[in-house]
Amino acid sequence: MTYINLTGDSDGDLHTAAMHNAKFGAIASVLNGNIDANNLAAPQSLLTWDMWSGFGQDDNGSPDINTDDVLRLSTSSNTTGVLDVANFATLQTNNAYYLLLNSLKKAHSDMTLVGVNAIIIQQPGAVTTETFGLRFQKSNGITGTYSDMATGTFNQNTANSVMTPAEISMTVSDASISATNFFRVLFQAPNSWPGNYTPDYPIIKISLTFKALHVA
Repeated sequence: MTYINLTGDSDGDLHTAAMHNAKFGAIASVLNGNIDANNLAAPQSLLTWDMWSGFGQDDNGSPDINTDDVLRLSTSSNTTGVLDVANFATLQTNNAYYLLLNSLKKAHSDMTLVGVNAIIIQQPGAVTTETFGLRFQKSNGITGTYSDMATGTFNQNTANSVMTPAEISMTVSDASISATNFFRVLFQAPNSWPGNYTPDYPIIKISLTFKALHVA
């Protein structure tokens, strides 16, 4: 979009309808259908995507963490896009990575990551020494190689007798997403499990806030 240029008037000039129409026409021809991001004071809008793992029913019909929300990656590497369906429910494996299925999305335009808000619903387990990892990642292909955009750690248990929400502190290392990128959220199992402790799947809620141009 070009800028509006109008010819100035001088004292004593006779204003006619044609002169007024020419000036208003010059304004209309530049504005109508041509406003772009360069001519907006705030060219970007904010949008938020939410993703989570949560409560469901186990195979016996009892309330439990919904394992349908997650699938395990096929290798111990956090960069792979391939899933391991055979071992999807095996949580008690050191350093294994798990994909939150509803986090796998494709960007609709170039975007900038503004912030990550992550919450863990800590459970009333006695074991509080295990540390999980949380990663927000992007890739050029849905099954391609993924790289970290934001990372954090959390403990899913509390010594209290009630479930307790807690914030997961996330550090953003790469805030740029292009329209060709896919993105996802992983959590990583601890690198060791204390004793005979059998873990539940973590209950996580993540909100990602982006800014993107109003117009393409």
